[in-house]
Amino acid sequence: MFYTFISLVCYLYKPDVFNLYIFFRISISIAYNSLQLNVTNLYGNEFINFFLLGIVELPSYFLCWYLMEKLGRRWTNVGLMFMVGLSALIPTVVYSKIGVGFTIGSLVGKFGSSGALMVIGQQAAELYPTPVRSVGIAGSSTIAWVGTILAPYILYSKLNEQCHLIH
Repeated sequence: MFYTFISLVCYLYKPDVFNLYIFFRISISIAYNSLQLNVTNLYGNEFINFFLLGIVELPSYFLCWYLMEKLGRRWTNVGLMFMVGLSALIPTVVYSKIGVGFTIGSLVGKFGSSGALMVIGQQAAELYPTPVRSVGIAGSSTIAWVGTILAPYILYSKLNEQCHLIH
């Protein structure tokens, strides 16, 4: 039998799973890609910052792999999303002249967002019913990557310039 995106919506006994997965995936992908695009605005050498933002993903994957087995997917995802949210607040708490705080906040946020993307992909594979699993993950990921397309516009918006979030 051939399953489509419409059969996914009809088949799901809990459409909230689909909606929540899309919401979480959009928020994580916006955080992940905004942190990567903001590398030129961080304190220090932009090439070293780019390297650090890339290398911080490797320990994130191994730690999340371990935590998913020990704590479960849900609590690992909650902890990582909480970490991303707190790292987004670091620049508002740290005095604006201290550029290292922005860089550390970006590294912690990239650590959490890359791990959360891995965990939510694993969690979604377990939440969707078997007949529509591939259609559900592909459809919701396609919708969620709209957040990736919107990330540069959010990062460089007029509201961002008025709030002085990027220095």
